[in-house]
Amino acid sequence: MIPHGVEVFVALDLIDLRWGLHRLSGVVAERLGHEARSGALFVFFGKRRDTIKVLFFDGTGICLFYKRLDMGTFRVPVAPEEGAAVVAIEERALDDLLEGIDLEAPSRSRRRDAGAADTAEPTIVTAPLPPQILPRALATPSLLAHILSDKFCDGLPFHRQECMA
Repeated sequence: MIPHGVEVFVALDLIDLRWGLHRLSGVVAERLGHEARSGALFVFFGKRRDTIKVLFFDGTGICLFYKRLDMGTFRVPVAPEEGAAVVAIEERALDDLLEGIDLEAPSRSRRRDAGAADTAEPTIVTAPLPPQILPRALATPSLLAHILSDKFCDGLPFHRQECMA
């Protein structure tokens, strides 16, 4: 959905992420000095830096991509000069940024859940069957429980239970 092969501009000022398309388009025009419908990607960080919004024009309308990290924060790029409001980054740097990878660090170790499987494909775990109460019989434990509850709880003798079936 996010276009590739376009310019990427990152706003260095943290914003209030309650702002929508119209307000962010105004920020692009007033503070960043660009046109929102230019086809470029405009990246905005929330005040806590755990959320990010990407504003772009896809040819039919303005789109807004929103992402919030479950853990950690996004790393805002460093301004190339004092007082800069925007910095241009490469498309690969944007991909790393959206993955939560620190642009300044040489590498990042990924955290995994302790119970996560080694393969990406989910596996189905089947519980073993309970032992049969009567070997080679079709009676299930629930059927036997029903018969016993009728016999002892309801006080029905077995021959009366036969007539009911």
